[in-house]
Amino acid sequence: MKPIDIIQFYIFLILFNISFLFFFNKIKKIIRIYDIPDKKRKLHLSPVPLLGGVLIISNLIISFIYLFYFDHNQFLYFTYYQFSFRSFLIFIFVLISLFLLGILDDKFSLSPIKRLLIISFLVYLLCTSDNSLIVDNLKFSSPNIEITFNQLSKLFTFCCFIFLIISLNMFDGINLQSAIFYLTNFISILIITGTYNPIIFSIIFGLIFFSYLNYRNRCFLGDSGTYLLSFLLGFYLVRLHNNYDTIFTYDVINFLFLPTIDSIRVIIKRMIQNKEIFLPDNSHLHHRLLKKFNYKITIGSLSFMIIFPHILLYFGFSGFLVLILQTIIYFSSIIISKNVSR
Repeated sequence: MKPIDIIQFYIFLILFNISFLFFFNKIKKIIRIYDIPDKKRKLHLSPVPLLGGVLIISNLIISFIYLFYFDHNQFLYFTYYQFSFRSFLIFIFVLISLFLLGILDDKFSLSPIKRLLIISFLVYLLCTSDNSLIVDNLKFSSPNIEITFNQLSKLFTFCCFIFLIISLNMFDGINLQSAIFYLTNFISILIITGTYNPIIFSIIFGLIFFSYLNYRNRCFLGDSGTYLLSFLLGFYLVRLHNNYDTIFTYDVINFLFLPTIDSIRVIIKRMIQNKEIFLPDNSHLHHRLLKKFNYKITIGSLSFMIIFPHILLYFGFSGFLVLILQTIIYFSSIIISKNVSR
């Protein structure tokens, strides 16, 4: 794409997102998918539209069309680092299917088992159709070792995608929390690759405008948004891990640390208490912090925990050291919230 085409792309995205904000009240009346307060976990005062995923998928569609129109010869490479049109079609199918699954779940509250089965089928389809997306090994710089999975590579990749989607869905709990997490990660991906990627830019634009609505409690991301964004984030992180020699396994773990460690802790706690592991409760870190501190302190603390590992890694800190620091900060936060909670 020429510089003038890129500028036009930016302008069009901005105008579209502004139009989405301007016509938001009309859009929510047409789609009619709301998060209804229950006075237990959902403490907002009135129903809030679950249209974050609609905004993100709309931005993605615009970037697909615009990129294909101006640079169709290298469309696959610049968009997904793919060279197979078949894998591209399966990627699009999985992407749209996850979005539609989220829409159905937001509208009708599907059972956790049904959601898990459908997500598993979609991820399996992707893993068996695109070998370049498979994690064959884990690579560490300190110590300089490599763990190879051989025949278990596809199974390992499948499990990673499933757990990531589940974890990030559980992580979506208070306003701006997920938006800040996804924004930080996708911006880091742009910085690491050092390339112009219209798809990632469209995601970032969508998240910025969604954050405005979300902060004002006018819109939630919804399962359609979390399924979509968690899948895309996992997709690009696997690409980074497989194709960039400077990206090690510790880096990916650090990027995803907060939602994954919190989900692991909550799942283990539910298993010990003989509760359903997918049954929502108020035991996540953001719930614990909110019991004592106000929203601003809670979101400020979570934002720090999300952003600071990216800053440390950018300035060359050891991935292992950053992981240790994150672990200390996380469990210190758990202990503090336990001691001060009412």
